[in-house]
Amino acid sequence: MKSLHILSSLIFTFVISSSYAVDIYDQKKNQITIPFVAVGNTIYKNVIATVGQVLSVGNAKSSISKPSTTLDVFNLDTGILSISSVQVGTTTYNDVDLTIQNVISLESFASVANNITQRVEILPPSGYDLLPFMVQGRFKETGVNYVLVAGWLNKGNCWLNTNGVLTQICETANPDAPVKVFSIDSDGNVTDATTDVLGGPQTAGTNIPLVADFNGDGIDDIFLAGFKDGPASYNGKVFLTEGVVFLSRAGKSHTRTVLPGSTWSHGVGVVDIDNDGDLDVVNSAGQIWINDGKGGFTFQDHKWNLNTKNGLWINGSGVCSGDFNSKGRNQVVITDLMVNGNGGPIADTVIFEFDSDVTPFASHALPVPIPDRLTNQEINEQSHDVACAVADLNGDGKLDIVVSNRPNDRARNGRWTDEGNVQILMNNGNWNFTDRTDTALVGYNTNVAVSYIPLVQDFNGDGFPDLWLSNFDFTTGRATSAWKNDGTGNFKQVLAKEIESFGSTGQIIPIKFGSKFSFVYMTGSGPSWTINASKPLYSFN
Repeated sequence: MKSLHILSSLIFTFVISSSYAVDIYDQKKNQITIPFVAVGNTIYKNVIATVGQVLSVGNAKSSISKPSTTLDVFNLDTGILSISSVQVGTTTYNDVDLTIQNVISLESFASVANNITQRVEILPPSGYDLLPFMVQGRFKETGVNYVLVAGWLNKGNCWLNTNGVLTQICETANPDAPVKVFSIDSDGNVTDATTDVLGGPQTAGTNIPLVADFNGDGIDDIFLAGFKDGPASYNGKVFLTEGVVFLSRAGKSHTRTVLPGSTWSHGVGVVDIDNDGDLDVVNSAGQIWINDGKGGFTFQDHKWNLNTKNGLWINGSGVCSGDFNSKGRNQVVITDLMVNGNGGPIADTVIFEFDSDVTPFASHALPVPIPDRLTNQEINEQSHDVACAVADLNGDGKLDIVVSNRPNDRARNGRWTDEGNVQILMNNGNWNFTDRTDTALVGYNTNVAVSYIPLVQDFNGDGFPDLWLSNFDFTTGRATSAWKNDGTGNFKQVLAKEIESFGSTGQIIPIKFGSKFSFVYMTGSGPSWTINASKPLYSFN
């Protein structure tokens, strides 16, 4: 057994970061302060305790980067506190087990009663953090509920901050991330179904996983557009990546096919862009995969540019689509529009109309994103508008738009912070939209990470689309929220205590069993994620 005092510099320091919190060890007092810890079916926060002995320490590397953290776990049977990682001076130690002499103070954070009966862990390659997103899918004819988990890998020490200017300093792209599929049953059991659904272990690099029936057989397929970040580029060269599609086969596992075209697809959306009755895919760079109806895709790169068709250059962050003028043809919304490598208009949420050759021929700017309401020069643009979703929120027959926006790094001196807004844009017709955020979403917490995959659907069966917003949250546990629509496009938050009770540090999604919902949620952080599911006990009424 080793004493905690033998660790170099002997102080668990707090690394300042917008998204991460770490355990702090005070050598003089021999006390550890723990942000969050799971003890049985209860999660406690701000725990201060006297340390006994260090039992084991995993690998260590010299690093001044911010450490990734996960929910600490105290085992009541063994009396051992397991910590994912701690920063000791300029060294990061992983997988630390120690004992506690006595608890000085704590705060009850959440009950996790009716929690999972089985957990499944996802481990990325050593030295990398996984940034995953979950999407529900029906991947078999049996009616089993499945969840797809896919994302991209981040590598520490790839960013240099010079007076608020971020520079990526890693010379090569990261490897692909694990792609996993889990089945969820009504008892809250989570089972790794990757081999059953995908035929074996799979990897890919993607930001927003898409699930839809691309080959028209009634079973969901998986589309993972190429994306890698952390680093995204080096010396001005963007790391472009091929995507993959997994297509269903009757009685067999899905078959994997590499998609044509290498891209950096920050956002993607499913849309019948050529109006032929099957589902195509458009990314936030305006690149398009045209579906032949059987899941065979043809890649269409830019056929236009800023010099030949000013105002029709598509390059942004988020994608959604719909028939906003009720003429029987879909248009595409691009958020965070850029018109050159340095920036874009302040009103940078834009609807693009496409002709029969799938070329944009008109654009319509929407209200200014919330972070830029007071911005008067393009060079001072403050917003990073990461995602959007579409539905008729007030029942008037016209499609409205929900936009997730957050401050960009320029607005926060080179830092990406966990804050932002969800903007409600109501369609008045004739390409005119009104920003109803201030009255439609009263009480939304702007001090949490915004949703990159906002869900807009009727969760309580009253005919009105509700909102489900979720993202990573390593500090507050409150980045997930549910909002019930009153039928007029005004929303009231529901299930706040229930959602908070899970202590999730990652995304949460609702899965319906009969008339009730189970919540599938992530705990952990970049080096190690655990997929959990509750029993179906919850409703949106």
